[in-house]
Amino acid sequence: MAERLDRAVRLALAGAGSNKLLAQKELARLALADDQLLKELVAPFLKPIVAQVVERAMRETSSPARAPLPGLSKSLAGMGDMTAGYNPMQAALAATDAPKRPDASARHVSTLKLLAAAYAVKRGERV
Repeated sequence: MAERLDRAVRLALAGAGSNKLLAQKELARLALADDQLLKELVAPFLKPIVAQVVERAMRETSSPARAPLPGLSKSLAGMGDMTAGYNPMQAALAATDAPKRPDASARHVSTLKLLAAAYAVKRGERV
């Protein structure tokens, strides 16, 4: 691993308090901000990525043409030039944003409290 990448990984782990998920998100954020770091991070995986893209393109050209979906050309025309300023890492991070979870019901909260109390009694913390 390159020294720069190693330093970024250590920084992400330190900032995340050794939480893997937070460290991954932090490292992705750092890579988005630094193109050189992004290149170092992706370099070992570039050959398989390119091979997969070429394979997919060859499959698509050899498959019979399908009828376009209704309204697809209008949607694509409205999107403009997607390659301008497109960053796949930002797209991946945006896709991971989950919607806010609903609050727990009162019944669920009381059940969890009962379970916690039962475990406390079992461990001998409470009598």
